[in-house]
Amino acid sequence: MRCLYLIVKTFKFATFSSLPTYFQDINKLGSWCQLQIYIINEPLPASVLEEESIDLRTAHPRVKTVKWCFANLHRLLSRHGGGFNTKQKSENQFAKTFIEQFVPQILNAFWGIIEKWSTKQIWLSEGSLYHMISFLEQLIDTSAWGDLFNQLEAIMNHVIVPTLSASEETIELYEDEPDEYIRRFFDINRESNTSDVASINFVFRLSATKFKTTIDLVLSIVNDIFQKRASDRNNLQYALKTEGALRILSTLSYKLDKKVSPVHGQLDQLLYTYVYPELSSDTMNKFPFLSARACDTLAMFVYKYQDQKVLEDIFQGVVACFQNDSQFPIQLTAVDALRTLVDEEAVAEHISGQAPQLMGTLLDMSKKFESDILTSVMDSFVEKFAKDLEPYAQELSSRLVESFLKLAHEILDQQSGTNNIDIEKEYQASGILSTLTTLVIAMNASPAVAASMEPTCQDMIKFILENAMVSFLSEAIEILESILFATNHVSAVSWSMFQICIESFDTYALEYFDRFEAIFRTVSSNFRFQSS
Repeated sequence: MRCLYLIVKTFKFATFSSLPTYFQDINKLGSWCQLQIYIINEPLPASVLEEESIDLRTAHPRVKTVKWCFANLHRLLSRHGGGFNTKQKSENQFAKTFIEQFVPQILNAFWGIIEKWSTKQIWLSEGSLYHMISFLEQLIDTSAWGDLFNQLEAIMNHVIVPTLSASEETIELYEDEPDEYIRRFFDINRESNTSDVASINFVFRLSATKFKTTIDLVLSIVNDIFQKRASDRNNLQYALKTEGALRILSTLSYKLDKKVSPVHGQLDQLLYTYVYPELSSDTMNKFPFLSARACDTLAMFVYKYQDQKVLEDIFQGVVACFQNDSQFPIQLTAVDALRTLVDEEAVAEHISGQAPQLMGTLLDMSKKFESDILTSVMDSFVEKFAKDLEPYAQELSSRLVESFLKLAHEILDQQSGTNNIDIEKEYQASGILSTLTTLVIAMNASPAVAASMEPTCQDMIKFILENAMVSFLSEAIEILESILFATNHVSAVSWSMFQICIESFDTYALEYFDRFEAIFRTVSSNFRFQSS
């Protein structure tokens, strides 16, 4: 088995960047493709299927060999056979040959695999599903589209919907490890080769390139799922599939109100009928994962509501989700939905008076969980409600600095130790710093407020400069420069930080002069040094 695994990986590296002359021989390449399809079709040993741990099952050499077979076919199409990364497609004879002669045979094998997988006759790992679905996605914008289109309904019903739907495993993850559930399904920076990621890419590619010819079919499938859900809201299987329908709907959201869309002008009713019910307390109690997904769906719909009653009901539903602090995934996705809804004037007016309290809640949430959603929402709210936040700017900046310094100390400890740097912590710290930068810039019209924030930011800027935390240099310098611009004055605090900037050139700063240049130019050109 180990030998077979190495043979398959050898094919990967032999064709990784360029296609050797040996493999440009159709007969030889055909034999290699047939070998890999044969390996895929060979039943897995009973000992593998009896392994209850999915992680251990996935790590089995036999399962990994199957995954690499799928990956090799996917990569062969992508890089050499006419897929996204194939060079000079129109003049590439090998690509034409691969699409015309190899793809139909591979697809025939895939149709059989899909039929067996959908009826649970075989088991495929997430990696295998990812590469198989990605192979299909690569064909959407090629001459093989006709073969794909003929099977599109089956692909949607038996592959895309199932891989996007909730399952017993995902519900268990939601209940036992809500933080990990959020990272798995809502982290915008997550890059992983899982089946749901491939299916989202497939649906997006379909909508981007074949919208007119496929949207009726896709909406029909989604509508059928929603209708069944409405007919029996206690049915678990219907609820699981509704998760998939909502994910498809959110992926299509950017196209659904276009003139070519069959639901153009009907989005208010569509959202009210299919998404709004999942914001109810009944759903939050029975199927909380659906309420989280409904909020995420609303966050995706950047849309001008026509019916103010629908907008009001949806807004109240999202607020109810936000207030559900016993279900963190629901509360977090509700925050994201609010970020989208505040683009509506009526919603913005309602929230503006509560903006300081809302920001305080978001900061409390960010202490419990590191999420790009929270930091990006805070950034948006600071920009949107700058005037409402002005009386609380000093307090808010203090809390942001406190949150940043906590993360910065942890990052610095990791850098000085043997542990790998936690990228999520860096993202979180960058997000908080971005929010603070936005807040400082928003106070440019209020010199007194900006001046009150200067001592608060001092320790943070000093910490970044003295510890050479170059990932955060640009934001730190921008904050200092913005305070100088707003106050039109170089205070003793600013002067001390300016001196630290100069001293940093004794060690590391010369390499990053471009990041310091703005503050040097601002100070030397516009101010006379003075203390206060």
